[in-house]
Amino acid sequence: MAVNSFDPITGAPRFVDSDAPDIKVDPNEAAKYAADVGNYIVRDNLTALDAYAYKRKGLRGFARDTGYEYLHDGTAWTTASAFVLLGAKTLTAANTADFDGVFSSRFANYLVRVNVRSLSSAGSIAFQMRAGGSNAAGASDYVAVSRSNSGGSVTGASVASSSGPLTKATVAALYAEVSLFDPAVAARTVALVSSHGVGSSSAGENGDISVQHNPAVVYDGFRLLTSGPTMTGTVTVFGIG
Repeated sequence: MAVNSFDPITGAPRFVDSDAPDIKVDPNEAAKYAADVGNYIVRDNLTALDAYAYKRKGLRGFARDTGYEYLHDGTAWTTASAFVLLGAKTLTAANTADFDGVFSSRFANYLVRVNVRSLSSAGSIAFQMRAGGSNAAGASDYVAVSRSNSGGSVTGASVASSSGPLTKATVAALYAEVSLFDPAVAARTVALVSSHGVGSSSAGENGDISVQHNPAVVYDGFRLLTSGPTMTGTVTVFGIG
């Protein structure tokens, strides 16, 4: 039996039973069932999802190019997952580590977990924002504000910095959580850093630093860098809905 029309909301095929009959077939009931369970579509990318004619609140979509899942809120596609691993890297004797393409309009907030288990010699670790593979490293790009660090060299506020510190003191290892707000928006990016620097078996450094990145630029990534020594450990990046 040919399709007579499509439901304007769901796109479900509709049939008119005045056409030639099919024994024991109720096509409208079949169409209603398909519409009820068919609330998930797969397309090549977000643009193709957006081109779907029957977008509606509650519809889910999957983009093949990125592997991202979306939920339609009745107006636009929004991310369907609240906490997503976007990147992970193992550091082996590296004094820099670049994470490109991890920030996008998909999320406004991000969490970076830094597990630097050892530095080749005592030193400090910082970050720089990146766009298109280039680092934001202007001499006064970053304002670092220290609240409760136990020691070190970062003063209460400093505008003469080309990177954002993850710790005040020089350390032998560093474990940190960095919360980044709006890195992919053309506005000042803010990072909240909570860290513990390992000094020795009887010494450590607790850190609580906020960093304001002044240029109002859309960034797609960041770089970790040291004051000189090399890093060994792991870094993971998560998007937060």
